[in-house]
Amino acid sequence: MGSASRGPRVAGYLDTLGAMTIREVRLNLKAADRAVTRQLNRAHWGFTYWFDSRLKSIRPQLRGDEVKGINILIFDFRSLGLQGFTPAREWKQLLNTINYANEIDTVALLHSEPIPNIQMLMQLASTACHDAPWPQVRCLEPVLRTRLSETESTQLEQHLARWHKFVCEPSGA
Repeated sequence: MGSASRGPRVAGYLDTLGAMTIREVRLNLKAADRAVTRQLNRAHWGFTYWFDSRLKSIRPQLRGDEVKGINILIFDFRSLGLQGFTPAREWKQLLNTINYANEIDTVALLHSEPIPNIQMLMQLASTACHDAPWPQVRCLEPVLRTRLSETESTQLEQHLARWHKFVCEPSGA
């Protein structure tokens, strides 16, 4: 049964699947201790929303049949020896995500401010993108490698603060 016989609405939707775009890049942090994992992600998760501004300039390069059905790229940084869905230093696709895992000393991140941590994680992610099997992921290498300007650091701090307030403060307080 062809897409045209399913009606114009369904046919139009199916035709758009070939033009999927990576729209979100996430830095997930996982430590052996759940409390440390929660603390790290609360401090760093705002990166995802801030990074969208860097994606805008290369949005056309993030589109293509190679990433059909994919809209999220996840860099999973976890404690040394910790097992996860994706083996360390390997790329894996699951549902609407592309995942890459790397082992780092996550506890050391607790002793640094989020901005320097994010800059370091962006460098690691950039290195990983170089050897990615998808051209759309490889085009992220220079975007992740570029150091933060003063303006970007300020904007990222604001995103991190907003995210922390949203997650850590009870609503209506």
